[in-house]
Amino acid sequence: MAKDSYKLTELKGGANLNKFENRIREIRISRGIGLNELARKVGISGAYLCDIEKGNRRGSSAVIGRIAEVLEVNPPDLLPYESRWAT
Repeated sequence: MAKDSYKLTELKGGANLNKFENRIREIRISRGIGLNELARKVGISGAYLCDIEKGNRRGSSAVIGRIAEVLEVNPPDLLPYESRWAT
């Protein structure tokens, strides 16, 4: 996946941010990656990633891009199914 090939846009239709962040957790767990392991690979603290996953904090587009890269998914895969990314 080319870095920065996707640009983060606002979620369409006011999609729930928690659903977006829960997709990160869902994919991380399905890959068998621990929270602290993913955080280390992304270059952020485990506490920050936990807050992103819980919807307490928003990750920047750069952080979300790095999460997608480490999880080996395209950034749109991190969005809830009812929302999409602009390319």
